[in-house]
This record gives sequence, C-alpha cells and structure tokens, in this order.
Amino acid sequence: MLTRDKRYSNSGFTLVEVSIVLVVIGLLIGSVLVAVNILQNARITSTISTLQSIQSAVSTYNQNYGAVPGDDAKAASRFGLSNSGGGDGLVGTSGSFKNDATATLTTGNGTSESNFVWSNLRSAGLIKGKADDVSQPGNSFGGIFGIQLGVFGISDKTNVVCIDKIPGSAATIIDQRQDDGNPQTGNIRAGTDITSAAATNPYVETNVYILCTKAL
Repeated sequence: MLTRDKRYSNSGFTLVEVSIVLVVIGLLIGSVLVAVNILQNARITSTISTLQSIQSAVSTYNQNYGAVPGDDAKAASRFGLSNSGGGDGLVGTSGSFKNDATATLTTGNGTSESNFVWSNLRSAGLIKGKADDVSQPGNSFGGIFGIQLGVFGISDKTNVVCIDKIPGSAATIIDQRQDDGNPQTGNIRAGTDITSAAATNPYVETNVYILCTKAL
C-alpha cells in the first residue's frame, strides 16, 4: 500500500492544475499585449501632437517674419546666426529629407535649408532648443522630423514635414486619424523611401514608412 500511495502521489499535474496554469499564462500574454498597445497608442499620440506643433510653429514663423523657416534670407541678421536661406519660399531640394551634415552646411538654396529650419524655429522661440542647433527633432518611433520639398505625389513646389521609421500598423492609424488612411491620396502621403513613389494601398503592417504632409 505504501508503495502504491507513493506512486500515485508522484503522478503528474491534475487537469485542474493544468487549467490554472494555462489561465495564468493567458492572463500574462494578455497583459503584455495590452501594454504593447498602450505604448503604441502613446507613441502615435505623441507623434501626431508634435507634427501639429511643428506645423503651427512654421505657420507662426511665416506670419511673424514673412518668410519660411529654413529659407529665411534674413535669418543671419535677424537672429545673429551664421547662415541664411535663399529666400525663394522653398525649403531645400527634392529628396533632401536626411539633410546635410552640420559641417557641410552652406548659405543659400539647397539641402542645407532643411537643417536651417530648426535653427530658425529655435531662434524664434517656437520650438525648444539652442538657437544654433540645426539638428532635426526626434520622433517617438526612433526616427526624426524633417522638412523638405514635396514628395510622394505632393508637388515639389510645396514644403512638407515628414516623419520616418513609422511601423506600418502605426502609419495606418496616424493616416486614419489625420486623413483618409490611404498612403497615395489626401493630405498625408507615405512611402518606404524618400526618393520613391508613394506606397501601395493599403499600408503593410510589416513595412516601415516615411509619412509626409504640408508644412504650411
């Protein structure tokens, strides 16, 4: 009897115990997914908020100084900076989203203007940072905000603000909240490469996108 009892006492988990373990695992997985969704939504909300703030800052600069930040021909004398833009109303050149290294910046029209945008806005107190800081602000997905000429079907005579490294799932939500949800149409356009055409519709969840919309 002792041997038999011992044999039964060493048997595996009961059905109830296995069920409890599975329930606990399910709850843990559910909690992780909820946390991931909360983080994703927070990043999306932050990205949209910052995008709108940048558009507002560009508009305010234009109203206050009669010029587009980055392209402002009087920026050097206005703010005591070393560089000014070309004054043609257009920021940088087509395909200049990644911009120049700080050491190669030059005065006048060109890709340098895409960097001057941020120095001009900071000098005017419209975004945070030092007046001579030409670096692009980061976004919540590990990318940057950049300003250049039109792309993805937006006229190359239009200044646009872009955000990169946006996962497909987040790009879909941002576009739906702010526009029509289609990367090829509307106010927000998107692609996987700044020098390529707009992405196919619908967004692909596993792709990473650059989203652009009018800056002014």
